[in-house]
Amino acid sequence: MVEKMLMRNNRAQLMVLEAVLSATLVILSIIFAISLSPPPSYTISSTPSELRSLATDSLSALEHKEEVTGYQNYLVKCIVENDLDFILYYLNLSLPTSTYYNIYISNLTTTVMWFNGEKICGGKFGSVERIHRLFYYDGDITVNGTTLKGNIYEFILEVWRV
Repeated sequence: MVEKMLMRNNRAQLMVLEAVLSATLVILSIIFAISLSPPPSYTISSTPSELRSLATDSLSALEHKEEVTGYQNYLVKCIVENDLDFILYYLNLSLPTSTYYNIYISNLTTTVMWFNGEKICGGKFGSVERIHRLFYYDGDITVNGTTLKGNIYEFILEVWRV
């Protein structure tokens, strides 16, 4: 009877050993398969015309967000009042993820970068599209410590997508 128990005990130990070896073999196979697969490659996911259309629509929606008095449109109000945070918030909501942008303000002789999106993603990728909005404002505009003088200004949105 003792011999039967020892025999069963040995069989049980062998079954446990087989299960552990099988699990180890499966895990090693998965690790090997992962190491053989190529790293993900980044491709441009939008054509230039799609990107231009998305950015143009975003700016148009921002311009017509609500009626404002004393300004040409809501975008001009944000620029004159130096409300970059709202413009960034609105663009981040309306543009698809992985779309990056720079924002410039110009008085047609001097151009000043208002927001540098290249710092976030480390540079520009693929096709870069520029969307321009000319507007009239009777006064000076201060952007990042630089005062732009004139009456006709330009808002430039430079976009690219990964």
